[in-house]
This record gives sequence, structure tokens and C-alpha cells, in this order.
Amino acid sequence: MPWSWDQFDQPSYKAQEDLPPPTPEGIVPYMRAPLQMKDKASADKVRNPMAPDEASLERGKFIFKTYCFVCHGETGRGDGPVTEKYIPPPDLTGEYIQSKSDGNLYYTITYGSAIMPYYRDSINPDDRWHLINYIKGVLGEGK
Repeated sequence: MPWSWDQFDQPSYKAQEDLPPPTPEGIVPYMRAPLQMKDKASADKVRNPMAPDEASLERGKFIFKTYCFVCHGETGRGDGPVTEKYIPPPDLTGEYIQSKSDGNLYYTITYGSAIMPYYRDSINPDDRWHLINYIKGVLGEGK
């Protein structure tokens, strides 16, 4: 039999021809169902599931320095290097941001705002909560 028939005559499945294979036991799902937030008002009801402990604040600091520093600056006051050419973002240490609910900040990080781009594709959901803990716990207290 010629070698070309080996490639031609092989088991294959068409899409949705059969049920998907069963999920192996012992695996950990890597994604949860996304939070359903249709607007900032509905986001206000969502609570932060991450406790603001030392590990969360450290992770939030890492995420802040990776994604937020360029606009918001090292201390969160809106004086990052990008603001020399663009509109300065709001001061994360000020009353306006600190008075917002965690869900509201989560919504803004996920969907963006008038000037801020969305980060739903860049920052995973758990890290968004850690970032909020850092913004409220460290930047908000001026540590």
C-alpha cells in the first residue's frame, strides 16, 4: 500500500458528529463564568471576592506596575509618562475614585471608560480584583 493512503484512510470526525470527550477527573477549570454587568449601576452590587491581604496587595502592585503605571504614575496620581502627550487620567488616590464601589472599578477596568481602554483581554478577572485591592488599600491610604 502506498504511503499516501495512510494519510487518506484514517479516523476523522466532522464537527458535532459525536459528543465531546468526557472531562478528565482531577483537572482544575481555568475560567469561570464571566460576571454579568450591563452597566455601572449593576456593577455597584458586585462585591470583591478577594480579601485585601498581603498576597493580594503584592499581586495588585505587580499588575498596577505592569498595566497602569504608564498613565496613572507610580503613586496613582495621574502623572505617568504617557500623560505628557495625552489627557491626564483621574487621580486614583482622590475621593472621586476611592469612593467608588469595587464593582464599579471592576467594570471600568473590564470595559474601559471615555479615555481609558478596556483591559478585559489583558488582565484576568482575579487580577482585576487584586488590582482594586491595591488601588483602594495602598494607593488610597498613601502608603
